Amino acid sequence: MLAGGVAAVLVVIFAASMPRGPVHPGAANRLEPTRGFTYQRQVLSNPGLAKTETFASLGCYPGDLLLSGGYSGVDEGTLITANGPDSVSSEEAWLVGWRNDDSSDAVDVRVLCLDQSFFSRR
Repeated sequence: MLAGGVAAVLVVIFAASMPRGPVHPGAANRLEPTRGFTYQRQVLSNPGLAKTETFASLGCYPGDLLLSGGYSGVDEGTLITANGPDSVSSEEAWLVGWRNDDSSDAVDVRVLCLDQSFFSRR
């Protein structure tokens, strides 16, 4: 598990350190692609109810590849129960699960994806 976590961190650091390219045309919730071949998506999940378990999944656009994913927005009393590739709904999606404490959290789920169409344009 440590090796996979290290690889995901390295991919994010590599992509974050590269210069920004032009905005991908027609993509409403894509951020600026990094040099035109990666992009990040994010979604703020429903908070769920206090003392319940909630799940959120976010995927890449069809045909693109998942590089890494993660979450933010969790308070100290919340327990993360799942954080990794979502093998149930899609191979190219990230799943985050959490058990709320007395307060409910709206978790921000993010994915970093490889834009396969970039390579077919060359």
